[in-house]
Amino acid sequence: MENDSDPASQFAFNLGAAATGVTLSDVKLVHIKDFEPEEKVTLTFDPNGGTMQGANSISVEPGAAIGTLPVPTRNGYTFEGWLDDKGVKYTADTKLTVNATATASWKATVEKPTEEELLELIKDLKGQVAQLTADKENLQKLLDECRGTTSDESLRAAPSLTIYPNPVNANSVLNIESANLKAGDKMEIFDMQGRLISVDVAAGDAVTSIKIGSLSQGTYLLRLAGQRGVKFEVK
Repeated sequence: MENDSDPASQFAFNLGAAATGVTLSDVKLVHIKDFEPEEKVTLTFDPNGGTMQGANSISVEPGAAIGTLPVPTRNGYTFEGWLDDKGVKYTADTKLTVNATATASWKATVEKPTEEELLELIKDLKGQVAQLTADKENLQKLLDECRGTTSDESLRAAPSLTIYPNPVNANSVLNIESANLKAGDKMEIFDMQGRLISVDVAAGDAVTSIKIGSLSQGTYLLRLAGQRGVKFEVK
């Protein structure tokens, strides 16, 4: 009884004692504290880009082992385990003493290509090699023309080509003079990697012009039909 001086409590006890033959002097009063369950610690799981199946945390009594750990999934990756903030892997036997977070560790899955994929890759590589070879040959030809060492006798013997202003501003006009220039002749601009940048045609004989456009700053090569290429700068 919590308060044996309370009349109602005394009356209730007397009724019970009368029924059982127990007197008040036979009873030892004990104060029982309210029961408070022990707090638990929680391990929260961060799938780190993966997908969890079921609960995303585990709670245990402090110092108890975690137990069975969940296994997340992620497309294109293999799960390698749960890590703490120091990179140490959690196991089922790890004892948890404080709240913590476990982060999923992943390794990208490398899939073996099929025979068809390998053949397609080889075909693509051959195409790239062929293009690089052609670019190299084209660049060498352009450089030879600039140096006057081309093996093409018609180009080597062609009359000189004059261009101005040089350097020229982007989005302006480059003037061209050549005794061998004819209206309708093709005029080509290449970069120093041998790539064709633009193509235009001469508007008149001997003297014409070509729009430079928004070329980036650098060195370029102008080539007219039947003549050596001439380098110019865009500033």
